[in-house]
Amino acid sequence: MKRLNILQVFIAVFTLSMVTISCSHEKEDVIEQEDNRALTKANEENADFIFNSINKIKYETTKNNKGIELNQETLDYYTKLLDLPKESVNLEMAEEIVKKVKLVMDNGIEEVLKGSDFSKYTTQKIEVLFSGGLINGIEEEKEFNLISAEEQKLLLTLNSIMIKSSEDILVQNKRRGDCLLQGRPAPCAAVGAIAGAVLGFTICNWPCAVGGAIIGGIFGGLSDSK
Repeated sequence: MKRLNILQVFIAVFTLSMVTISCSHEKEDVIEQEDNRALTKANEENADFIFNSINKIKYETTKNNKGIELNQETLDYYTKLLDLPKESVNLEMAEEIVKKVKLVMDNGIEEVLKGSDFSKYTTQKIEVLFSGGLINGIEEEKEFNLISAEEQKLLLTLNSIMIKSSEDILVQNKRRGDCLLQGRPAPCAAVGAIAGAVLGFTICNWPCAVGGAIIGGIFGGLSDSK
């Protein structure tokens, strides 16, 4: 009888341990899902900030009836207007992005990705986005949680840009732009913003991605206004 009691105790303890482990894993999964939802929401807000900044600059140039001359004075003015961190953009970076965005918009993103330090996963997802695709449920993918936090922010923000561009948020007159993301029509401002964000990220990671997206969006947005 004593042996039976010991066996029963062992089974009970083992069962309780397994239930505890299972509950612990379920709790971790719930926490991870909540964290991912918060991350997605934050990066939707990043995309909104980029869109609002592009439209604010377009409004300023229209109001003043003048184009944008890229120099330090102009850069300082818009950096202050948009309340951008100083490290997110500088004149050398802006000139580099303006020069390369047109090439990327015409020829694709592959050359930029070849010379970057992006993870293989991030590179593949950027290619999907640049081919005109959307990434549904990316935050639930195992590989997504293995890349750096900055690459996570970049991918989620680019995905939000694609979603919002399909709703014509960037183009105030509601017409589609005449640019292509690998054959798919899209507002030129969105194409430029995606290109600029990727280019900016290769310069100084996430801070420059925001500045790059705005610069690229303005450059592309000039085509939407024609």
